[in-house]
Amino acid sequence: CSEECKDAPKQRKNGVMRKKVGTIVHYYAKAKVAQMKVEQEINPSIPLTVVGKTTPHISIQITQLRNEQGENIDKALPGDLVTFPVHDKVRKNDLVCIS
Repeated sequence: CSEECKDAPKQRKNGVMRKKVGTIVHYYAKAKVAQMKVEQEINPSIPLTVVGKTTPHISIQITQLRNEQGENIDKALPGDLVTFPVHDKVRKNDLVCIS
C-alpha cells in the first residue's frame, strides 16, 4: 500500500460487537408486532436492539413476549418462535441483539 493509502481514513466502520439473540422472521405491520426465531435465551427485562441492512438501529424494551399459541411467557428458549410489539418497522432477517 502506498503512503497515501496508509494515511487515508478507514471506510469500514468499527462496529460494536453485540450478542445476537435471534433473527426476525416476520413483521405484522397492522398490529406492529415482530416475530423472531430465538437463538439465545431471553426474557422481557432485557433491552434489545434490532439492526439490518436497511433497518436503522432500533432500541426496544420488550413489554410482552408471546409464544406461537399467543400465550404470554416469561422467557424464550433457543428454537422458539416468539412475537413482541415494536414501535418501528423491522424486516425479515434483521438481527436482534442485546443492547
